[in-house]
Amino acid sequence: MMLCRGSVREKIFDPWKVLLKSKGCEFRKGRGVTDFFFSEETGCVSEVVFGNDRIKVDAVILGGGVSACQDIVRRRFVYRNLIQLNERFFSNLK
Repeated sequence: MMLCRGSVREKIFDPWKVLLKSKGCEFRKGRGVTDFFFSEETGCVSEVVFGNDRIKVDAVILGGGVSACQDIVRRRFVYRNLIQLNERFFSNLK
């Protein structure tokens, strides 16, 4: 166990955020992520959707609570399954 003098935010998270910003990271506080787009080539997240806005990204770190992250994944899973079901249905009609 390691203790620090001061709050975890002050001693760990604030300096980390300053370092990340200096390397080009952007923090989008208060904007809810509604979806992701994935690169077909790499399988990694390539764009993040905030309502009607889409932002190209190299990496994503979700800083929300667990239930918020689960909701995004759940919506994505349901949407993907509907598309796959639709594709199977229409391919059987040919």
